[in-house]
Amino acid sequence: MKAILIVGTLLLHTLSFAQGEGETVYTNLDTVEFYAVSTHHTNVSGSDIYEVDGKRVSKKTYNKYAASWDDMGDCCPCYLLRMDIKGRILKEGVACTDAWIGVYLEHDIEGDLLVSGQYKEVADVTHENLGNRYNKKHGNWCYFDTNGDTLYYEVWKNGRFIEQIPELRKMEIWDVNITYRGKSIEGQKIPIGNVGQIEFTPEFKNSNEVTEFTITFTASAIGFVQNKRTMTLEEFKSIDVKAMMKEKGFSKRNKPYFHITILADGNYVGGGLVKIKL
Repeated sequence: MKAILIVGTLLLHTLSFAQGEGETVYTNLDTVEFYAVSTHHTNVSGSDIYEVDGKRVSKKTYNKYAASWDDMGDCCPCYLLRMDIKGRILKEGVACTDAWIGVYLEHDIEGDLLVSGQYKEVADVTHENLGNRYNKKHGNWCYFDTNGDTLYYEVWKNGRFIEQIPELRKMEIWDVNITYRGKSIEGQKIPIGNVGQIEFTPEFKNSNEVTEFTITFTASAIGFVQNKRTMTLEEFKSIDVKAMMKEKGFSKRNKPYFHITILADGNYVGGGLVKIKL
């Protein structure tokens, strides 16, 4: 089935599913161009050095790319064009800074449409009130190949995966619930001796649930070398956070912070900061 035959229907269904009335809450959005590149400026022995994506450039070229970071900072909401260094649009849609909050399209470097979807809209959004109300997939998401043929589509509701049609054979995880004693670790401080009791429950997109999980736990403190350990789920149960801190020479008084990264078959599927009671 060609993409051109179904995009109109999917987009209408997506907007209707997302907003209930087939209408958007946004009006008169400015279009903002953003170059997704790294920029760096330093002064060495009185000489200015400008870099873009690690390569030395002129001040004029540096300013061109650096200015787009300022433009993106003023975006809330706007229609954001996220481009590579050559100005090719790879992602576009309604955003607040770099948080997606509306219609969303993704392209390859040739400009072919790869993904068409919708994130939950946020009425009267500002930088101050956005909170965690962003990047929540909502409605139909359609995926295409480079010929414009439909590969599959997914249905989401307020950030939660509903179904995939047709169901793919490959293992896919759309979320990982991280809990301690049955409750989300968000808002909790885990006793340092009980970190190994944190549990990880994956949410799969299809019936293929065969995978190998690894956990990367990082202990850090400003002014010290961080200690990063990658382990299996079984090994994580015996983690000794105090020993990790001691190994790098920092303690409670150095205000350490901790991060968990979850990989499935080597691919990132979740993680975040962990508050630990020292």
